[in-house]
Amino acid sequence: MSMQPWRQHWRPFNGPWKKFTAAQRGQALHKLGDLTLEYKDELVWLDATPIGKPLPFAHMEVEMAANTLKFNSDYAGWADKYAGESFPGNDGFIKIVRHEPLGVTVGINPWNGPLATGNVMILKPSEKTPFGSSRFAALATQSGIAPPGVTQSLPGAGATGALLSSHMKVRKVRFTGSVPTGRRVQQDAATSNLKRVTLELGGKSPAAIFEDCNFEVVLFWSVLAIAQNTGQACFAASRLFVQESIAEKFIGVFIRAMAEAAKTIGHLTDPATQLGPLADKAQLTRVASFEKDADDAQVYREIFGPVVRVRTFKDEANFLKLANDTEFGLMADVFTQDINRALRISSELDSGVVDINCCGLLAVDPG
Repeated sequence: MSMQPWRQHWRPFNGPWKKFTAAQRGQALHKLGDLTLEYKDELVWLDATPIGKPLPFAHMEVEMAANTLKFNSDYAGWADKYAGESFPGNDGFIKIVRHEPLGVTVGINPWNGPLATGNVMILKPSEKTPFGSSRFAALATQSGIAPPGVTQSLPGAGATGALLSSHMKVRKVRFTGSVPTGRRVQQDAATSNLKRVTLELGGKSPAAIFEDCNFEVVLFWSVLAIAQNTGQACFAASRLFVQESIAEKFIGVFIRAMAEAAKTIGHLTDPATQLGPLADKAQLTRVASFEKDADDAQVYREIFGPVVRVRTFKDEANFLKLANDTEFGLMADVFTQDINRALRISSELDSGVVDINCCGLLAVDPG
C-alpha cells in the first residue's frame, strides 16, 4: 500500500473523531447499533448469500452485533468508562495516567462471524464473505453518525491481512481466526512497529457429560454445539466425553439426534433450513481430508466442520486429563446436576470460558 492512499486512512484519526468526547462517541456507537437493526435484512442477506448460511443464524449474528454496539458496556457503554489513573503526591509530584487513542486499528475478521476509545478502524473481511462487513463499515459514514473514514473496509485474502498487520502506520490489529494465521499476525506485528495485537483463535472445545446429567438438556446442546453454522465455529463442542456408565445409551441417542438434525440441511431461503452447506468447495475438501487421519485430527486439530469425536471417561480426574490435553483453551462445557461438581470441574479446566449445562454462542442481553 503506497503512502498516498494510506493518508486517506490516517486522516480521519487526526480529524474531528479524535476530538469527540467520550459521551459523543458512545452516542455515535449506540446510533450505529440502531442503524444496524434498521438495515438488518440487507446485512443478513449480504452475510448469508456467499456461503449459503441459513437465514435464522445470520439474523442472530446481525442482532448480536447491534446489541454488542449498544448494550452491556461493550462499545457504546464503554466509551465514557475508560478512565485514567492518578497516584498520591506524597513525594511532591502528582502522577497522572491518561489513555490516548492509538490511531489506525485493523480488524481481520473470519468468514464465519475499538471505536469507543477514539480510534479509527479498517475492517478486513474474508474474501469469502466480504459484502456484509463492507456494507456495515459504510453505514456510519453514510448516515453521518461518525466523520468520513472512521470505519472503512478493505476486503481481501491472506496477503491483504499480512499487509495490514505489518504496515508501519497501523497501531493495533485484532485478529479472529486460526492458530497458525494468528501466529503470523503476531510475527508481522513484532517485526514491523511492535503494534499491539489481540488474538481470538481457534478451539477444540471439550464437553463433559456426567452420569447424573439431564439427557434432554445434553442432547439439545451437544447437537446444537456441533451443528450450529455447520460446525464452522471456534466454540464448537467437537470433543464429547461421556462417563462410562451412560456411554452406550448416550451414543445411540446422540447418533439418532444428529441424523434428525441432518434433515434440516437445505437452501438458505427455505424457512425449514437450520443447517447450511460448508463455506465452499475448498472447505468441504479440507474437512473431508481429515477422514484419512481421523485419530489425530479429531482429537487434537481444529476441523472447523460438523465432525465430533466421542470418548468415554471413568471419573473427574480422567476427564480433566483428557480434556486438558490440547493446545486450545477457548471454551469447555460441563453437564451435571451436581453444582458443586460443576464448579469444581470448571476451576480445573484450562479454558477461558466454561459453560455449565449449556454450550455454544452466548448472546448479549439488551435487557
